[in-house]
This record gives sequence, C-alpha cells and structure tokens, in this order.
Amino acid sequence: MTILGQWPLMIVTAGLCVSAGACSFLTRMEGISASGRPLSGCLDGSWITFKAKDGLECRGSYKHGFSGGEGSVRCSDGRTGTFSMASTQSLLGPGHSKGRGEGMIGDERFAFTY
Repeated sequence: MTILGQWPLMIVTAGLCVSAGACSFLTRMEGISASGRPLSGCLDGSWITFKAKDGLECRGSYKHGFSGGEGSVRCSDGRTGTFSMASTQSLLGPGHSKGRGEGMIGDERFAFTY
C-alpha cells in the first residue's frame, strides 16, 4: 500500500483523538474559571478546544508567535470570549511552547496553562 492509500486512515485517527478529548498529538491545556470551574482541553497550532465537567464546551482559534498570542472562543452556552497567551519557554518545534493564558468568557474571567 502506498502512503497515499493510508491518508484516509490517518485523518480518521486524528479526528477520533480530538473528539475523544485525547491530546497525545496536541498541546494539553488546563485551566479554571473565576467561579472555580475546572477546564481542560487542547491547543493544536491555531485551534483551542476545552470542556468543563458540567458540560460546557468552548472552541475557537488563536494566533501564537514566539512570545505569545491571542484568540477567541465560542461556548456551548452561547457566550463568547477572548484570551491572551504568554510563553514561558521558547517554541519547541512544530508544536507549542509552554505558557499561560487568561481571558474572559462572557463576564467571567478564566486562566489556563499549556
């Protein structure tokens, strides 16, 4: 089988990883909202996805440079938000650096590390 014959399987596998909440090929993020709601999810280079145990899901996009970035999210409860990110280490190849972020979802502040 040629490499081209394997592409559909690779794409499906990557999709299953993201939909199952696994971050093995992505950068993991963990956070908390001002109300104490734990958040966990992934960054993939230009997209962010995170969830809370109570069912809230937020997805969005961001741009990340060598020292940080910014982005926006839309959540399952209809709220939208923006955030900024600051790297604490230099970029580690094609993935991300390690760092922290903070922002607002609606009128609630949240913070995270990645």
